[in-house]
Amino acid sequence: MALYDFAKGLILEAGNKVRLMMQEELDIKTKSNPNDLVTNVDKATENYLYETILHNYPDHQVIGEEGHGHNLEYLKGVIWVIDPIDGTLNFVHQKRKFCHLYWYLSRWEALCRFCL
Repeated sequence: MALYDFAKGLILEAGNKVRLMMQEELDIKTKSNPNDLVTNVDKATENYLYETILHNYPDHQVIGEEGHGHNLEYLKGVIWVIDPIDGTLNFVHQKRKFCHLYWYLSRWEALCRFCL
């Protein structure tokens, strides 16, 4: 239950950080095509989640959409899969209809999934 409580608190704090960053100017880049966007908020949120998870659970691994964990040497133990802002196109154009999405897995079985 401690891991669940940690994950729940983490996504709530990430949401608070995103709400504050939404008031600032966005730095928007394209990835694979004009509709595949990444912002400074995506990257900052993924960095925050990555660093906080590994600080509290150094034996866990993190794979993030924006680059963290793309070169993992092994896939065992607890693995977090993070999409810091799912729906970046909506985030950029509407500032709504997006979410933070992540799972933590063990043996590729989802132990928990959060979306805020």
